[in-house]
Formats: sequence, structure tokens, C-alpha cells
Amino acid sequence: MTTDVHDADLRRPADEARAGRGRDLLLSAVAVAPERLLLSFLVFCYVAALAYVGGFFRPVVVLPATVVLVALTWRFLPVERSRDRRWVWGSALSLVVAGAWFLLNLPYIAERVHVGRDPDVYTLTGLWLLDHAGLEIPLPAGSTESPGFYLVDGRLEPQGNHLIAGVSASVGWIFGQNAVFWGNLACGAAALIALYLLGRRVIGPIWGIVPVLALAMSLPMLEFSRAMYSEPLAMTFTLLGATLLWGAWQNDRLREYVAAGAAFGGVALARIDGTLPLIGVVGGLALAALLHPGGPGSRRRWAAPALLLGSLPGVLLGFADLYFHSGRYIADLGSQFSMLGAAVVVVAVMAFAGAAVPASRVPAVGRLLARAATAAAALAAVAFVVLLSRPWWYVGHGDNIPLVAGLQGLEGSAVDGTRTYAEDTLEWVSWYHGWPVVLVGLGGLIAWVALGARRSGQLLWLAALLLPSAAVYFTGPNIVPDQIWAMRRFLPVVVPGLLLASTWVASRLSAWRRPLGSILAAVLTVSIVGWPLTNAGRLWTSKDNAGGLEGIEKACDLIDGRPTVVPQQDTYLPSVLALCDVKAFSVLQPTPEALAAARKALGGGQVVLMTHKPDTIPWVDGTPPPSVVYDQTIWERSLTQPPDQTVTEQIGVTLGLVDADGKVSPLPGD
Repeated sequence: MTTDVHDADLRRPADEARAGRGRDLLLSAVAVAPERLLLSFLVFCYVAALAYVGGFFRPVVVLPATVVLVALTWRFLPVERSRDRRWVWGSALSLVVAGAWFLLNLPYIAERVHVGRDPDVYTLTGLWLLDHAGLEIPLPAGSTESPGFYLVDGRLEPQGNHLIAGVSASVGWIFGQNAVFWGNLACGAAALIALYLLGRRVIGPIWGIVPVLALAMSLPMLEFSRAMYSEPLAMTFTLLGATLLWGAWQNDRLREYVAAGAAFGGVALARIDGTLPLIGVVGGLALAALLHPGGPGSRRRWAAPALLLGSLPGVLLGFADLYFHSGRYIADLGSQFSMLGAAVVVVAVMAFAGAAVPASRVPAVGRLLARAATAAAALAAVAFVVLLSRPWWYVGHGDNIPLVAGLQGLEGSAVDGTRTYAEDTLEWVSWYHGWPVVLVGLGGLIAWVALGARRSGQLLWLAALLLPSAAVYFTGPNIVPDQIWAMRRFLPVVVPGLLLASTWVASRLSAWRRPLGSILAAVLTVSIVGWPLTNAGRLWTSKDNAGGLEGIEKACDLIDGRPTVVPQQDTYLPSVLALCDVKAFSVLQPTPEALAAARKALGGGQVVLMTHKPDTIPWVDGTPPPSVVYDQTIWERSLTQPPDQTVTEQIGVTLGLVDADGKVSPLPGD
């Protein structure tokens, strides 16, 4: 007996097999896409930093070099693969949340183009790098400097590390000048993805989305991503480093420890204090390797040295950026920078000393360290209780800051410009994320130390990564205490650490004594995600410094390509250089003699003067009305509560033409 077999029947199993393989490849690609995206971004940041430090920051160099290095490091930089469909859906959801968050915030990008604080410096530096290969901004001989920009050998040097400016400038290469302003928003989206990647490792692919949602709705996250702050970049690479280290610990591969170190080195590219997370994690990793050395042939004892080795390129490149392009900034913060350097040396000694402990002595050393870690957890708990009680018995004082005194007067408080409000740091975080996150999160971090000493080395070094930043900044944030500015100290490490630890507690409660544990877990989860919704108010849909860019651009139109002189107290010098793209000169005091000398230094032809203090200028015939008037909306500042409304201020910019004798003739407005 014969049976007819159709060709379609013969092909079906093969077609189904190919379709199955194609589906598996697609799901695998989705699962690893977030990590691949962030690893490629890390490579780009190293290339960009090397380029602007070396003075060859141009798209024709940076973009091709990034593509080549991403290809070369594709197999070296690890990603975690899983057949668990929850990983696939979690990866897809994290990308959707980050993308939606980016698009929803895009209309509210800040317009900080007049130097007042750090994000203004970073924004103007990014605009400068858009069309220039290096960080040096040349000035004519005799010009003075501007706040945030140091004058060294005839050129301005923007203060601090310059990675966020470089990243934002590179976005402008592709999408145009206005894209420079939202480059940091993309870094904020990357930070959300990085938090999910770490959360997926620590608490699972479903629970991992909880801290992401809470952070995405956090007012500090919105402010510091919409404007050009370095904190989102620092958060991205801190969390990415922890994610890679989690996998490296599980796989126990030296190259993966090195790769994790490279991510932590990226934090040092972004911020002058970027070695603080590295210090904690190297020390914690050295201890964890002795407590949990693994089986025969384990490489864990070399994990801390390998991590430190992987971080060195980023640490050294970040230092080179500061040394060659912001040397006076290092000098101004010399004591703090030296303390960080000394701490790096100490943990480096710990790392290599731990690796050198004889194998026969490791069990005894581990038992001793386990007791020490348990005692440290208890001491940490006591320390945070003391910090929590400080508002009842302590008032912090420091340098006299006029801004603090001014805000105290506006709020009706006793005027004392020396107050630091350091006793309120725990309350600051509670304003934006609630007391449950603060208290449960700190409890979770301390529990990680105790559990890490006995069962999980990963929890031990993760706690060591997060707790030092919490201890340092909760004790003394060393920042002007107005809100929301002061939350800069807590966003990169402390806030995501508390969110992650409190969600971890919720996940543990969900499996404890049901249904009571499930109820408690649900209440805590709702608190974690919902609290940020309670205090954002109208600021969610308010652009900080709205109107500032349009106002400066109108002034640039009136300048019309002519060299410009700016009195130093006006702080418009970097704005003119970056946005108006003309030669500029800054004078300490706008006397006729100084203005005449500035005009001569700028070539002696038509020279424009720009000021927002026209009564200080030697006009030919009386003080004229402003040439440009614009409204600028800013987020309110407060010392005693989170901001919840905006303040509109009217700004007038007056322009004139400098005569040969130093007198100024008014330049009519548009």
C-alpha cells in the first residue's frame, strides 16, 4: 500500500523549525537588547571622552571609532541570556517605559543658557563642543573670566568633568543644535533601563519594574534629566556596573569582572566624585570574596583586583579631563579630591591583600569577617537611627551663603545664612519618595550586609556599593540646601538604592505568611510607586528656565555677528560665545577705559556691549530702555519643602555699540 505525500507536508516540519528558530532569536535579541544598548553607550562615552580630552572631538572621528570598538568588544562585554519569557517581556517593558518617559518629557526640556549653576555650564559647554573639537574656548588678551569658566593662558576652561556636555553635543551632531538640550534626557532614559537591569538580577524580572516606575515619576529625576546635570550619567554607569558584576559573580569569570570595572570607570568620566561608588564596591567585593570564596579553581579572590583594573582607564581618563581642562577646579576642591584618592588607594590595598591571603587561612579569615560584617550592620542601624533623630537636637552650620539667607527671609524663617540643613537630609528624600522608602529601604540595605555575611556575597558587595554614599550624603551633603538642587547628592546612588532595597523587602513580604504578607507587600509597593505622584504638582508639565533660550537668541540676532563685550557680573560671556558664535571679551568693571581697551582688543571696529545691568554702563546720553525683554519661568526654590510651583521673572537685556572713547551708544531693539 502506498501513501501520497504532498510537497507541502514535507516542507512543513522544516518551515516550522526555521520559524521556531527565528522566534527564539527574536526573543533572545529582545531579552538582551537593554544590556547591549547600554554597553554600546558605555563604549561611546569612552571614545567621546578620549576625543574631547585630546582635542579631536568631531563626528568623523567619534562615530566611526565607536562603531569599530563596539564590534571589537561585542564578545568581550557580557550580557545575560535567559530562556525565561518573563525576561523577554521585562526587557521589552523597560524599553517601552524608558522610551515613553523620554517622549513625555521632551516638551519640557529646560533652557539653561545663562550661567548661574552647574547645568548652565554643562549646557553651554555642550553647545560649544557641537562645532569645536576641543574644550578650550579662546579669549582675546586682557579679558577676564566668567563664573563656572576658569581663565587659563588666554582660554576659558569649563569647570568639572565634561562627559555630559560631550554626549549632548554628539546628539546635536545628528539632530541639530536644539537636540543638545535634550541629550541628557536620553541619559535619564538610559538610567531607567540600567535600574531595571539591576533590579531584574536582584529581585526578578517582574518586581524589577517597580523601582523603575517610582524613579520615572520622581521629581528629582525629572529635573536632573530635563536640564543638563551629570547625575543621570553617573547613575547609569553605577547601576550598569553593578549589573555586570552580578553576572560576573555568578559566572566567576575574570573578563566579566574587568568589564564591570569598565562600567564603574564610566562614573569617573561623568563626575569628579565618581570614584565613590567604586570605592564601596571594591572594598565590599574584597570582603565578599573572602566570605564566599567559591569552590576549587574559583577566581573570586581576584574579583576585586580585576574590577579595579577594569576601572582604571575610566578613572585615569576622568582625571586627565579634570587635570588638563579644569585644573583650577581640582585645586578649589583639592581636599575632597585628595580624600577620594586616598580612599581609592586604601581599597586597592584591600583588594590585593584579600587576593594574597593563603587558601588555608581563608576559612578562619572568613569567619572573622562574617562577625565583623554582622557587627557593622548593627552599627549602621544605630548610626541611621541617630541621623533620623538629628532634627530634634542638632542644627548644621557651615559657610555663610547669601542665597540661603535670602530664601529664609522670603519664607519667614530666622535668617541665618550659615545653616546647612544637614539634619534634614533623610526628610529631603522622604518628600519625594516617602518615609516608607526611606525607612524600609535603609532597613533593606542593612539586611543585605547581614545576609551577605552569611549567605550571599552579592548582597554584601551591593550593600557596600550603596551604603557609603548614603552614609556620606545623609551625614553631610555639602551642597547649598535649597530644593530641588540639594537632591543632586542623592539621585545617582542613594535614591535608586533605597527604591531597590524597599522593593526587595516587598518581594520578600509577598512570600511570607499569606495573605498577610501579600497585603503588606501590596501596600508597600503602592507606596513606592505612588508617593512620587503626590508632590510633583504643576512642575510635571513645567519647563525650567522656559523662555531663556529665545531671549538670548533675540539678543544674538541684534548682535548680528559683531564682536561683543560683556561686564563680568552679567555672566553672559559663555552664552555669547556658545550661542551667538562671535568673538567676546569680559571686563571686570565697565568703565570707559576698560570698554575702550576691550573694543581695541576685539579689532577696533563695531563692537556690541551686552548687559542686564544698564545702570552700570557709561552711556553716551542716559540709560536707555532694554533692547530685549523676555519672561523666564523657573521652578521655585525652598528650604523647607519640595517645590510645587513656578515663578515668572521678567528679564531685560540692553545692548549698545562701544565708541572709541569707551562710551556706549544704545542699540535699538527689534
